[in-house]
Amino acid sequence: KMQLENLKVTEYTFLSLFDKDKHDEVVEAGKRKLSQKAILNALFILLYRDEPMLALPHRMISLLMDIDENFTTWRYRHALMAQRMLGTKIGTGGSSGHEYLKKAADTNKAFKDLFNLSTYILPKSLLPQLPEHVKKQLNFQNV
Repeated sequence: KMQLENLKVTEYTFLSLFDKDKHDEVVEAGKRKLSQKAILNALFILLYRDEPMLALPHRMISLLMDIDENFTTWRYRHALMAQRMLGTKIGTGGSSGHEYLKKAADTNKAFKDLFNLSTYILPKSLLPQLPEHVKKQLNFQNV
């Protein structure tokens, strides 16, 4: 039953890639931050990252994800340190201490949308070939 519900959510988020109204609903629900255009462009870059002109944009996306991952790791380690030092006492800023910091590590991700793009990645064998005119536009010789 739970897997069926997860499948429905995945289907809805997939449909939201191409339906502006559904995309806006996902944004309003706080499940996505980036615009529909940004999501589609990032997905295109990830899917066709082997094209020479997309290598640098793909590297940039990867670096943004690395930054987010490192901040999350730092936040989580900070939460563990707070638990070790304070236990369950109130934190120095008046917060709930460890629990607040742990929740912040789980929820404060700047580029969560980029991480979630892996949901839509296809194996290379199933990826449609780019039309020739698009491949030419993505060639360094045309810059």
